[in-house]
Amino acid sequence: MVPEDHFDKTITTTTTTTAATTTYKIRHPHLLILIGACMDHGCLVYEYMENGSLEDRLFCKNNTPPIPWYDRFRIVWEVASALIFLHNAKPKPIVHRDLKPANILLDQNLVSKIGDVGLSTMLQSDLSSTTTIYKDTSPAGTLCYIDPEYQRTGLVSWW
Repeated sequence: MVPEDHFDKTITTTTTTTAATTTYKIRHPHLLILIGACMDHGCLVYEYMENGSLEDRLFCKNNTPPIPWYDRFRIVWEVASALIFLHNAKPKPIVHRDLKPANILLDQNLVSKIGDVGLSTMLQSDLSSTTTIYKDTSPAGTLCYIDPEYQRTGLVSWW
């Protein structure tokens, strides 16, 4: 249970609905599993990840030990495999738009899962795989992690 004072009051029903519908049907070993949602309060319930976020572990918050380099490389591979899965999703590719260490969560064995897909967007996929797809969207995500081209133009390019 999460205390109500920890909820982000700015989360809208639309954001919650988008996140719920995007994550409800997709399954991958390195994507956080959505367990439930409460649209009235803008609350999503995900599986529990004992080791918190990658960001917290990289900065050794709460005196946690550093992540060994072997595990760091494995985490990179896990995140990349989840992104490939999202980018090749059917019927439409999914772009996360806010991938950062704080949105990568770790279970008891330091296995990583990508979370916070509330900002993700689905791209049109009715064109051939050799065509570049552009989707005009409002820039979203965390400023330091946004692709500079996307930040400048608001276009998500897809090839």
